[in-house]
Amino acid sequence: MTTPKPRIIQIDNGKWQCSDANLTRTGKTAKQAYDRWMSAVLHNQAKAQLKRVRQPHQNLTIAKPRKAAPVAAPNYHESVVQQVAGTQPRRKYVPPALMRLNGQRAAAFQKPMITPNGVGNYREYSKETER
Repeated sequence: MTTPKPRIIQIDNGKWQCSDANLTRTGKTAKQAYDRWMSAVLHNQAKAQLKRVRQPHQNLTIAKPRKAAPVAAPNYHESVVQQVAGTQPRRKYVPPALMRLNGQRAAAFQKPMITPNGVGNYREYSKETER
């Protein structure tokens, strides 16, 4: 885009006007009037080159966030898992010494827990439950 040619005229004592067919700017000196006119012309040219951004409608509905996928949990019991040949079996968990000592102290002062399955009172290892 080419810059239009301006006309500079003195309109009053100490006032200058710079204008073209579309735009007019004034200043105290001819240079100030021209500079104001030129910055306005460049601003209009840059504005014309920008793409218009579509403003969203006020009635725009925002989509609800999707629900997260369910946690992938195995659908089989741990006892079904078989040992693969050539791999080491997992060691049994043994708590640290201080934790074992605290557990023994707590067991000395607490009655054994009785549950419907008999778990916790050593009935799970008895022959009565293996019927």
